[in-house]
Amino acid sequence: MQKNSYNRDKLIKSLELKLASKKEVIRKSKYLLIENKGDIVGIDNDKIEQDKHHDGLKGYWTNLKSEIKPTDIIDQYNNLWKVEKAFRMSKSDLQERPIFHRKLNRIRGHLLLCFCSLLVMKETERLLKPIEILVIKAIEILGKVGEGEIKINKIVMPVE
Repeated sequence: MQKNSYNRDKLIKSLELKLASKKEVIRKSKYLLIENKGDIVGIDNDKIEQDKHHDGLKGYWTNLKSEIKPTDIIDQYNNLWKVEKAFRMSKSDLQERPIFHRKLNRIRGHLLLCFCSLLVMKETERLLKPIEILVIKAIEILGKVGEGEIKINKIVMPVE
């Protein structure tokens, strides 16, 4: 509740300073009072009061049909951390960085390569989980191997 109030007050102060100094407001805020022509005339105190009633509440917006249970929507949102973890893994463990392509086939190829590398990483993580070895540790160990075979469960791979 305090966080909502703090963030709202900070936003309102910022808007008041911009309006007082006649600086152009680049991003439209829900707290701005706008006339029919799109001109900003001040701060909408009614909207601020409405928002105060929602402090501390969390809601989910979705475009899914109403047949879906609210608990299913919340569960899907709670699984979002898995997607975020995958992006962090791509950036840190796989050291992926932005690459700028112009041609559509190059963009698709790059995305496919990033996705495949993430897939290999996730599958390796799944196979190593029962023996409690982290992927990073496995990469370090494999970096020291000169030549031989790698066994992960029933999978055997030659290393050269």
